[in-house]
Amino acid sequence: MKFRTLSYYLSEAFKSLVRNRLMTLASILTVFSCIFILSFFYSVAMNIDYNLARLEGSLSLSAYIVDEIDEAQVLELLNEIDAIENVAEIEFISHEEAFNRFLEMFADDPMFRLGLSPTDLPRSFVITLEDVGEYASVIAALQQMVNQGRGLEFVRYHQHIINVITTLNTGIRIVSVVMILILIVLANVIIVNTIRITINSRRNEITIMKYIGATDWFIRWPFIIEGMLIGLIGAALPVVIVWFGYNGSVDAIYNSFFMIEDVLIFRSAASIFVVLLPLALSIGMGIGVYGSIISMRKHLHV
Repeated sequence: MKFRTLSYYLSEAFKSLVRNRLMTLASILTVFSCIFILSFFYSVAMNIDYNLARLEGSLSLSAYIVDEIDEAQVLELLNEIDAIENVAEIEFISHEEAFNRFLEMFADDPMFRLGLSPTDLPRSFVITLEDVGEYASVIAALQQMVNQGRGLEFVRYHQHIINVITTLNTGIRIVSVVMILILIVLANVIIVNTIRITINSRRNEITIMKYIGATDWFIRWPFIIEGMLIGLIGAALPVVIVWFGYNGSVDAIYNSFFMIEDVLIFRSAASIFVVLLPLALSIGMGIGVYGSIISMRKHLHV
């Protein structure tokens, strides 16, 4: 494409934006609203997903060791469990470690400690999984070791909590994708109709250009660039607003509820917007371009 031709396209696009400034503003506000909602929902969904993933990572299984086996056999058992697929980490808890943890847990109630010694509490393995959603296969392998008398006494795990966490995590991801798709479709429908109104007001100009021999793409390009600029402006503004709003909201929450940081950790703005910014700009520009092309189809058939 020649520079002079490109200059013409840009000039026509900017003239159209200024000439139809009310429709331009309406189009920008339409994209702005949809991208703002998408950005807000995306930020919330990513933080929910992030904290659910953290909670998943903190869940573990406990496999208790029979008293009869010695340290060498415990080591062999540890290596065998570590080799099970989906096992991320395994920690050995000795009698003494179990006793110390028990003392910390009931530090305010000494009645629970009366008559207890370290050997009264069993040794165990605390097992962290790579994917909590695949916990069933690990539990089956551990239970098989219990049934075969290979050094494990029983396995303890919080199946209900694991099921709730995995279900929530899956649900949040599905809802996020569905909401994003709905917003894209909604924005697309609105922007198509908005640009169609703009093009309808210039249908005589398009018809004359066709009659004097202008190609379809020569006519299309100014409108495509116009739609691209509308989408770009309409997408960039809400992302910038949500960016600053996100940082301010996180700071306000941490300052108002100082204990919440021990429970809930927000993702950094950079980690969210490094994905959200190009996504929003691409969606905005794509909506503008698609809307322009769709809106012009019938006007090019003269």
